[in-house]
Amino acid sequence: VTVGGLSAAPAPGVAVSLGGYACAVLSEVYSDAAGTLTIGVRTPEIPLAAVGPLNLTVSGASDPPPFPWDYLAPPAPAIVRASLRVDGEAQAWLPAGGRNVTVRLTVANVAPRFGIEYDEVEVSLGGGAALPRSSSTF
Repeated sequence: VTVGGLSAAPAPGVAVSLGGYACAVLSEVYSDAAGTLTIGVRTPEIPLAAVGPLNLTVSGASDPPPFPWDYLAPPAPAIVRASLRVDGEAQAWLPAGGRNVTVRLTVANVAPRFGIEYDEVEVSLGGGAALPRSSSTF
């Protein structure tokens, strides 16, 4: 975060918040020549319910107006189509009949950093009942 238009170095103790959530101030570097204060911050984990426009607010450095910030939602989980394998073959269909098949696939965007936590995966086809699960690999 860089605050400009300062005529003198602000007193130490600048506070920064994003959408009302306090950020940890890591560094403050004032440039007398440019009249700017560059602030290094670490944002806290902000709940997904807050996705959307948030105000970035700096207090104690001539109190500039809030800066609009877009908090973007993480990507939605998705099957990686190229990863789909049925009995080892790259195909996106299941053979008809009652024989057992092995299906392997990769689901992307399910890392904890995206705010998704899980301990079980359930597979269903065509909106029907869940298939029996014999093994899963994570």
